[in-house]
Amino acid sequence: MSPKLRICVCRYYYAEVAAALAALGAQDVSVETYGLSCDRPVRQTLKLGTAAQLPAETERLFIGVCALVPDPGRTLPQMPERMLRLDHCLTMLSGPVLFQQAVRSGAYLITPGWLQHWPEHLQRWGFDQALAREFFRDTVSELLLLNTGTDPEAPAELVRFADYVQRPYQIHAIGLDYLQLFLERAILDWRLGHTKLEAQRAVQQANRKSADYAMAFDLLVNLAELRTEEETIQAIQNMAGMLFGSTRLAYGQVRASRIVQIYALPETGNEHAQLTQALAAIGKGYTLDDGADGFFLRIQHQRETFGILAVGGITFPEHRHQYLNLGMAIANLCGLALANARSYSILHATEQSLRRERDLSDQLREAMSDLSSTIEHERLIDQILSLLQEIIPNQLALLLLWEGATLRVINERSQLTVASLLAFEVHVEEEPFSLVLQRQAPLILGSAALSKLPPHPLFSALDLQSWMGVPLLHQHQVVGMLSIGSREADLYHSEHARGAQMLANEMASALEQERIVTEANTLASTDPLTGLYNRRRFSELAEQSFRYAQRNSGWLSLIFLDLDHFKRINDDFSHLVGDQVLVAVSTMLKQLRDTEIAARYGGEEFVIISSTSDLSAMRQLAERLRRTIANSSISTMGGNVQITASFGVASITPEMQSLGDLIWRADQALYAAKNAGRNRVCVWGEQAIG
Repeated sequence: MSPKLRICVCRYYYAEVAAALAALGAQDVSVETYGLSCDRPVRQTLKLGTAAQLPAETERLFIGVCALVPDPGRTLPQMPERMLRLDHCLTMLSGPVLFQQAVRSGAYLITPGWLQHWPEHLQRWGFDQALAREFFRDTVSELLLLNTGTDPEAPAELVRFADYVQRPYQIHAIGLDYLQLFLERAILDWRLGHTKLEAQRAVQQANRKSADYAMAFDLLVNLAELRTEEETIQAIQNMAGMLFGSTRLAYGQVRASRIVQIYALPETGNEHAQLTQALAAIGKGYTLDDGADGFFLRIQHQRETFGILAVGGITFPEHRHQYLNLGMAIANLCGLALANARSYSILHATEQSLRRERDLSDQLREAMSDLSSTIEHERLIDQILSLLQEIIPNQLALLLLWEGATLRVINERSQLTVASLLAFEVHVEEEPFSLVLQRQAPLILGSAALSKLPPHPLFSALDLQSWMGVPLLHQHQVVGMLSIGSREADLYHSEHARGAQMLANEMASALEQERIVTEANTLASTDPLTGLYNRRRFSELAEQSFRYAQRNSGWLSLIFLDLDHFKRINDDFSHLVGDQVLVAVSTMLKQLRDTEIAARYGGEEFVIISSTSDLSAMRQLAERLRRTIANSSISTMGGNVQITASFGVASITPEMQSLGDLIWRADQALYAAKNAGRNRVCVWGEQAIG
């Protein structure tokens, strides 16, 4: 219980002190009055305070008591109450400076509390009005009211009193500020004294306990030097044997609230059941054995239980509770030693793991530097799977890319005698693949977990006993996954998962880089509306074909086609309809053979080049395309549209010096077809057909 303080003051200051304490918000401080009067000094032998018993943990502090004078005939007795004596109680309202200035000026200082009873004071002094006027005229120059604001009637009462004694008066509004500071300091001094006393008691208690258990703690020193949990457990058992003289000791190592290992001296075979039952029944830190010579201790640190110690066959069973108290005192330190040993083991294992990850990271960095310079898709994937074989032991590694609602196998590396799994597809909702995609984290399945899966071509058919799925993550998005398997049971663990994930992340970045490069090349070489090659890419391919045909005396033929009256479609229907017509014609051109390259040359002009067709074959191709376009009714947002096209055809000849010559001839043939009435094919050097 927290201590409380009751401040005792003269009744004339009760209202001011109560108001000041309320303003300070001191909940542990109250106020009462004592029966001394400043106008009648008394001897200190008078018992202060009331006869009523104080509440528990409550002390009194007497403030003022200026009417109390020493008794020269008696020694001051030891009093339970504290006193804060003042030369005059008024100083706790006004402060000593203002008080002394007023006294020196001949003023008679009055408080609201005193004014409430001024007739009683004059009567007690034996003054009638004449004598009072004579006394105050001879002794004071004026009346001075120290107005604290606690009594609104005080100014009026002062006027009546001044008129009665015929003395001038003043009112000095002092408020409660100084009194609040005065009381706050007194309260803080009292609290500081209690704090010091409690600290002294705590130190004394700690010193006594330290002396009582010094011998036991000496035995704990060696525990701090141990580095493994097993060594620490053996040391705890040896220490318990020395301290308790026990003939039976058993320790149950606890992990995740379960006993995982038993250390018993001697072994009886029933230690596990006995310790498990005790662990379930143990209370705050101990439980007693059914016999009279033993007990169980929980060994814990920071609310984590590391083990339970069974002590039996103690030398002096009648002192079991003393042994138990000693055991509970050292149990937490044993828990600290075990926590340190376990932390050291974890730290050591982590250090080894980090060292392996560092080596793996160096290996990955070196390998990925080669991969980063490779943008050939097939070669890149092949190198990744080769690297995976070096890092993670496996007999089957599959690379699957996420395409729509499926994962498709795009590459494999297998040591099993099984059919190829290339192009095999897995639905993204199938387990355990869906778990890898949802968690975006590696998933390891051992033989027991795999046996519970429904029959699946990637597991049961391959007789896999260990499997690991690793997501390919790029910017927190899954783009695919690695499926790694082996017929060796329960092969993979967390370190394999970390290594595989590092490789998968690098793989995802490299694949994304390859995709971006491919996409950029596609965008740079294709027409965004039709999807055909654009003019720049066509010129590159045509130039290569032209040089090859020149060197090898090969064939090279070119077709120019232009949609007839295309401007009317834009004007009559809209440019959006015109775009739909261009897309429809482009779709027809995409049906050509792989050896025939089509491109959008510009506007409504298209071009086709072939290195395997002679002039006659190209003329037939142009005529076939002309009829297809003319006979097609193209569906658009503006309705069905009919359109025709004009064609110009030309072929390479020995005297040609550049690709421009071939293009010029085909263009001239196209103009001939236009001038001949459109919707026809013209070949350079021949008359128009149509």
